[in-house]
Amino acid sequence: MQRKYLSVQELAKELNLAESTLYHWVKRGKVPVHRPDAKTIMFDRQRIENWLRENKVRMK
Repeated sequence: MQRKYLSVQELAKELNLAESTLYHWVKRGKVPVHRPDAKTIMFDRQRIENWLRENKVRMK
């Protein structure tokens, strides 16, 4: 069973991106993010999958 939330490291690996790219996207509001607290950044797998489809982001 897949986890519902992914860390920056996990999502970067799945999308074949640098972690710094994800942090940049989060800062700019370009990617849906879940913040359970002020210091933690997580990504809801379903929201990311929808976002990828809607934005036609190509995965390598």
